[in-house]
Amino acid sequence: MQTLWFGIFFGGFQALMPVIGWLAGTQLQVIIFTIAPWVAFILLFLIGVNIIRESLSDDEESIAKFSFKQLTLLAIATSIDAFAVGVTYAILKVNIIIPLIIIGIVAFIFTEIGILLCKKIGNYFGSKVEILGGVIQYY
Repeated sequence: MQTLWFGIFFGGFQALMPVIGWLAGTQLQVIIFTIAPWVAFILLFLIGVNIIRESLSDDEESIAKFSFKQLTLLAIATSIDAFAVGVTYAILKVNIIIPLIIIGIVAFIFTEIGILLCKKIGNYFGSKVEILGGVIQYY
C-alpha cells in the first residue's frame, strides 16, 4: 500500500507542477528559470545527505518509511523541473491537458517500477546500497 502512495505522490506532483508553472506563466519566467534549479539542488542535497546518514546509522528502520513531510518534500524537489515545463507551455500557448495526463501516468508507473526494483536490489546488496541512492539523489 505504501508503494502505491509513493506512485500517487510522485505522479501527482509531476502532473501538478506543470499546472502551477502554466498558471504562473510568463509573469515569473525569469525568476523561475533562475531560482528553480537552486531550490531543487538544495532540497535534493538535503534529502540525499539524510538518506546517506540513515544508511550509515545502526537503526534498522527502513528508508522506505518516509514521513508525510519527507515524501512531500521529495515529490516537490523531484518535480520542480516540471514547474518550468509548465511555464514553457504557457509561453508557447500549449494545451496542457494531454501532457499532464501522460506526465502523471508515466511518473506513477516509473515510481512503482523503481520501488519494486529497489526492493529486489536492496534484498540482494543489503542496506549499504542506500548510500548509492543518496549519492544518486544529487543527480
